[in-house]
Amino acid sequence: MKKYLLSLFLVFGVCSIYAQTELSEVNFDRIPFKKVRHYIQTQMRQNITCTDDLVPSFTKEIIPDSCSEQICTYELPVAMDEAWRAYTSVKPDKAWNGRKARLAMLVNKIKHTIIYPGDACDKIDTGQVVYLNLRVLKGVTNVGVAFEVINIDEQNKVLEFSYLEGNKSLGKQQLYFEETVQGTTQLKHVSYYKSDSKFRDKYLYPYFHKRFTNEFHRNMVQAIQQQELPENLHLTYQTP
Repeated sequence: MKKYLLSLFLVFGVCSIYAQTELSEVNFDRIPFKKVRHYIQTQMRQNITCTDDLVPSFTKEIIPDSCSEQICTYELPVAMDEAWRAYTSVKPDKAWNGRKARLAMLVNKIKHTIIYPGDACDKIDTGQVVYLNLRVLKGVTNVGVAFEVINIDEQNKVLEFSYLEGNKSLGKQQLYFEETVQGTTQLKHVSYYKSDSKFRDKYLYPYFHKRFTNEFHRNMVQAIQQQELPENLHLTYQTP
């Protein structure tokens, strides 16, 4: 019996090792954004060989007190349960499909799969690594970034994303859903970030990140209501 169990352990252990997806398997011809291709190639040069090597800069248990903080608050014109259901069932290729931020590739570290634009895409889930192309200054330049979905807290209605180690900025984002007295939803989007540039952290990141954040939430409300929304999405913005 012991030999049988040991054999099973060895078999499943080997299968687990070989189930990992190698970054060398990435089909760069299916990634339509040069900056994202370059970003992944840089990861490979940093000895990130398989998808299990993709590490978030912060876990869900950690509040990064060494980071700068940015808070955006949104008023969503739907009930909280409806808003939460929409945000946790959306497919990443729909959530990040705007003029400023577009999905370039998705890695599922749990299922060991790579998804490209145009492929069938599962709903958002923990263990997904989302690669985005960020269009800056109306396309004058582009930036490739990646983050991991690290927490979907059904009880407390909290979503968390963390930038990967190796990004220009480290940190994470937290989305808090609260019901208002009017029966709608207040969504607080908290971003923690830190780079090796004080100028970037003080001026560039807050300015551009607010615009990417606005587009993401506007996409989400459009997905809920299936209608066009004005540019100003009942937004209040603050930095502590």
